[in-house]
Amino acid sequence: MTLTGSLTADQWLLLLTVYGPIIIPQLCSACTPSDASDQILHQCVAAVKKLEAERTVEATHNADNRKALADAKKHGKDAYEAEKAHIASLKLQEAEVKNQEKLRITTTKQAEKARIAAEKRHKQLCTRHAYHLLHFEVIKLIIFKTTIKCKAMTQTVDDLTKGEICPTPPPPPPPPTASANEGFDNADDSTNAKFCLHPDDPENFLKLSTALHIIV
Repeated sequence: MTLTGSLTADQWLLLLTVYGPIIIPQLCSACTPSDASDQILHQCVAAVKKLEAERTVEATHNADNRKALADAKKHGKDAYEAEKAHIASLKLQEAEVKNQEKLRITTTKQAEKARIAAEKRHKQLCTRHAYHLLHFEVIKLIIFKTTIKCKAMTQTVDDLTKGEICPTPPPPPPPPTASANEGFDNADDSTNAKFCLHPDDPENFLKLSTALHIIV
């Protein structure tokens, strides 16, 4: 290889005569799908047969036309010109038939492409419609949950109108406490209760007083 990076003449010769015939079939076999190899082979064989048949028919027509022109030329110039015009009209008709066939094939391909594009657009519209429906259902679910949560957090008061703020409830009453007089009354009651004698106590009290008098 030269300094510029291009191949020399000898290298091109080796590539085309030795390496190319070995590498190209391997690349073709590697790039061709294995499951579709038979179908592609049949399509190639059918295309080659069709092309060969068309060439055979064209060669036959050309041979017939040359023979007809040669025969007409023997009968004179007018016959030759008439045969030549007839052959030209036949060629125009064949060309028109070929153009119609090409137009039919092109129209069929365009219709197939339009059908595929319409199906693709229909799928996209269906997917978009399903996405919008799912989005709408999600929004409805969120609104429903939010409404339930708000109803649970709010209190319903019958006496208040809509929009009026509920007043603060009054504080609870203080626990009852005993007054000072009640304390003194309780103390007097306890004192009186302490110094009150039971009906059975006077006899014992007299005995205790006699004992204290003797001791003193």
